[in-house]
Amino acid sequence: MMLWRYAGRPLISEGNLPFSDAGALSPWAVEAARWAAHSGILNGRENGCLDPGGKVTRAEAASMLVRFLEGTSQI
Repeated sequence: MMLWRYAGRPLISEGNLPFSDAGALSPWAVEAARWAAHSGILNGRENGCLDPGGKVTRAEAASMLVRFLEGTSQI
């Protein structure tokens, strides 16, 4: 959500989220998650789930930030 807001709240009109538990996302987070997944920032867990109620590890947060920074010239 923070990176999506920082990027200017871009809208992604393409399809659904590719995670089996995407329906568990809070409505206010769907557009940010769609953008992050479409941009390659958010890859989900190993089992193909997003785990919206789970906790993000420091390593996962760092990976998302690096992918965001590497792709900002394309966003």
